[in-house]
Amino acid sequence: MGGVSGNAWFSILKNHAMIRSGTPSLPIFAACAVTAMLIVSTGCQTASYNNADGVRYYGQAKYDQALRSFQLARGVDPEDADAHYNIAATYHKLGQLARDTGRKEDAEKQFTLAEENYRGALAKNSEHLAAYRGLAAMWSELGHSREAFELLQNWAERNPGSSDAKVELARLYQEYGKYNEAQQYLQSALAVDTTSARALRALGWFGEQAGRTDVALDQYRRSLNSNPDQQDLSEYVAQLEKNAQTPIALPYGYTPGIPQVASTSGIPTSVMPTSGALSPNGPSAAAFPGDGAPQTASGNQIGPF
Repeated sequence: MGGVSGNAWFSILKNHAMIRSGTPSLPIFAACAVTAMLIVSTGCQTASYNNADGVRYYGQAKYDQALRSFQLARGVDPEDADAHYNIAATYHKLGQLARDTGRKEDAEKQFTLAEENYRGALAKNSEHLAAYRGLAAMWSELGHSREAFELLQNWAERNPGSSDAKVELARLYQEYGKYNEAQQYLQSALAVDTTSARALRALGWFGEQAGRTDVALDQYRRSLNSNPDQQDLSEYVAQLEKNAQTPIALPYGYTPGIPQVASTSGIPTSVMPTSGALSPNGPSAAAFPGDGAPQTASGNQIGPF
C-alpha cells in the first residue's frame, strides 16, 4: 500500500494507545482515539486493582511502573485478555520512546514484546478490538502495511457478522488515502449493523469531504441517535446546522492526541502508544485513533472515526 501524508487525519500512531480500564472508548471512526486507554475491568478484584494502578501510572508517564502493575494483574488472572492488551500497549509505548531517542535495539525489543502480548490478548479473546487496532497500528508505524491489512482482513473474513472488523478496515484504508475502499467497508459494516454509530459518523465525514453537508448532517444525526454519548459530535452538528449555508470543512490533517485513550470518557480503558510523525511507509502507530468519543481538533473541527 502507499504511504500516508503527514497530515493524514486518521493518524494511526497518535491514537493507537488505548489502555483498558473498563469502559470502551467510542471511536470517532468511532477512534484511537486518544490519549491512552487502559482496560481495568477484570474478573478478579485484585487483578482489577493492579490494572487500575497501571492505568494511573500510565497516565503519569510512569511506564515501567505501569508495566509492572499490568504484569501483576496478568499473573493473578492469566486468562484476562485486557491484561495482555495493557501490557502490549505499554511495551508499544516504550518502543516508541526508545525509537524516538535513538535506542534502536531497545526499540526493536520493546516492539517484539508488544507484538507477543497483542497476540496474547487475541489468543484469549479473538474479538478483542483494541488488540487488533494496536497491532495493526504498530505494524503500520513500522512500515509493515501489508501485515496490518492482512490482520484486519483476516479478522473480517473469519467474522463476517462483525461490524467492528469492517470499520477497522475502513479506518486503515482511509488512513492510506483509499477513500473508495474505506466507504465500501463502512457500507458493509452498516449491512450487518444498521445502527453502527462509528460507521455512520465516518460516512458523515466522507459526505462532508465531498461537499455534501446535507448527507453529512443526516449521517451525523443517525450516529448520535445510535450513540448520544458523543459530545463533540453533538456540538459540531449544532454548529453545522447553524452555519448550514457555510459548511465547515473537516481538516484532513486532523491529529488526535495520544491516549485516545484521551478520547474516551472516564478512566482510560486501554493504553496505546503515541508518536508524532508518520513513517514514510505508512501511518505511525500512534496515529490510530482509539475508540471513544470523537476528538475535537478545535472548536469547529472533528475527525471521522
